[in-house]
Amino acid sequence: MRERDYGFSGQYGMSKISTEHWWGIKLFPKELYQFTNNPDDPLTYRSFNGVLYRIGASFPTDKGSVPPVARLFIRPTAYERAYAFHDYGYRYGGLFQSRGGCGAGYVFVPMSRLEVDLLLRETILNSGGSWAAAEAVYRGVRVGAGGPWKRYRANDLIREGGEK
Repeated sequence: MRERDYGFSGQYGMSKISTEHWWGIKLFPKELYQFTNNPDDPLTYRSFNGVLYRIGASFPTDKGSVPPVARLFIRPTAYERAYAFHDYGYRYGGLFQSRGGCGAGYVFVPMSRLEVDLLLRETILNSGGSWAAAEAVYRGVRVGAGGPWKRYRANDLIREGGEK
């Protein structure tokens, strides 16, 4: 990764794996993709505070769960790198982080829902999004994404042998 103050670097691929529909209505498609990180040059995000973030090798993402009415203002694919980090953070409850620069190793760091959502807002801005778009998406996930976060955390407990 090239050293710089902040932003994205690295390579990845996305391949479509299925199409679902909002509220079961075919008029409102919601596509699911398989994100695949390049093992030789993985997608990396350097935040404003200097922390490096990475996501896992491969996982499903919808490139942003933008409800149909909001698609008048925000395309679901407009900030796919930002959405990939957010989807991974929600699915696994954190991200891989390095605080020692590019040569240091990465460790998985659990994050709160608020931390993952704030990072989404920052990464949208670093994907060329306007302040208004970043704020709209941030407020949308704060209002509408609590259910998925709770379901993923409940699944974490089940996998670890805890109770729901």
